[in-house]
Amino acid sequence: MRLITCILALALLTGCDGSNDRAPGIQPRLESAVASGATSFDFAGDRVFAWDRMYVFDCYSSRASVEKALGFAWPDFSKTTIESSDSVVLVVFVQNAKVVGWFEQPRTIELGHLANEKGYARSEAVFEVDRGTGRVELKPQTAVRAPATHPVTAPAMHPISETKEGSLEKFRELRSGMTLEQTRSLGFWRRLTGGA
Repeated sequence: MRLITCILALALLTGCDGSNDRAPGIQPRLESAVASGATSFDFAGDRVFAWDRMYVFDCYSSRASVEKALGFAWPDFSKTTIESSDSVVLVVFVQNAKVVGWFEQPRTIELGHLANEKGYARSEAVFEVDRGTGRVELKPQTAVRAPATHPVTAPAMHPISETKEGSLEKFRELRSGMTLEQTRSLGFWRRLTGGA
């Protein structure tokens, strides 16, 4: 009997209330990946923790907005501080219309760019780690296109029949389907047209 009392006391002291209100191992794995200089992070990398969809909610998200995005009531929302805090972002994992895990991520690693109402399937939950702004931010990965098999040339600008604005529109249309390298090779075109 004394052993059971000790175990219950230890559980209360450590905050274990028997509920599944955490996402096992994901937050420490995220923080470790960022600390080690990783350039991307896969929330679904741990195959043991099962979930179908992941949602990110930005600072001051209300119960109503969270439950609307989830599509069902979440009684444990009251255990979060997201509704009144600007220092954390809420990450929620759902399986079969039930929250199976969640954590509040301090904004030392910024996840606010990932907040949306539709969430992310496991296959979509791989994000780029961006350190370009002086802060660590997770952002959706940019699409990688196959390299072009032929060089791209800028459209010729006829001095009489085309205005600068018309050429700029054509340039933007051409650029929208190009790789980064192809876009960079058209740097001279940007300077010629005054930037795009």
